[in-house]
Amino acid sequence: MCCKQWLMFPQMKQHLRSLQERIFWLSCDGWSSRNKISYFALLLNYVTNSTPVSWILCVQQESDHTAEHLAGETRETLKAWDVLLSEIQGLVADNTNSMPAMARELGVPFQGCAAHKLNLVIKHSIEVW
Repeated sequence: MCCKQWLMFPQMKQHLRSLQERIFWLSCDGWSSRNKISYFALLLNYVTNSTPVSWILCVQQESDHTAEHLAGETRETLKAWDVLLSEIQGLVADNTNSMPAMARELGVPFQGCAAHKLNLVIKHSIEVW
């Protein structure tokens, strides 16, 4: 399961339960460290009292980056935090094939990260130059 017990602070979970407007967006990213260890992070984003808030729900080592697996991990993490999938308005992530597929698997809208797209364009431009 993605959400390890040491990351789950009871007061944070209680705060989420107490929110009157439970409208959330997810953001996530996967990456590999220099020593070739793959990671996956899931963040919960929302606005309260006109203030944007982002919480890291989990960071874990991950060897399976398929959409089905990541969607399953996301469902387990949301359940552990008492967040309903129906409260998720969408997913913002990089533009790898697995992220839009994961959003479809979860049944939530997907928005690709503009910064990731810009980074890819610049890298390609440098390589071509």
